[in-house]
Parts: sequence; structure tokens; C-alpha cells
Amino acid sequence: MFNFTELKSRISEKGYTQKELSKELGISENTFTSKMKGRYFFDTREIVIICNCLDISLRDIYKYFFVLN
Repeated sequence: MFNFTELKSRISEKGYTQKELSKELGISENTFTSKMKGRYFFDTREIVIICNCLDISLRDIYKYFFVLN
């Protein structure tokens, strides 16, 4: 399972809520929450959108999306 602690911090730091990001992704808030809990995976399109919203550079993607517990 992946650890999204850094992503959660970045969401807060940039002034977003999970609800707002779920709208940007075109998914329900429940689905977004499930992805943050590791029940489902973020797809490539979703990762790109999140990175654009949160100003995450390509070299930092692993730090936010691919850290294992």
C-alpha cells in the first residue's frame, strides 16, 4: 500500500481540499478518499492533474505518489 502523507500535506499547503481536487479530477469525493486510503489507484491522468493543481514537479512525483508504507 502507498503512503500519501506527503500528498495530504501538499494538498493542505496549497489550500485545496479533497473535495475540490475530486472535482478537478471528475470523480466523486468518496472515490478520491478511497484512493487516498489505498483502496484504488490513481491513474496517470489523475496524477498529472493533481501535480498541475498542486505545483508538483515531475521529478517529485515519486515523493507524493509512490512511497510504500
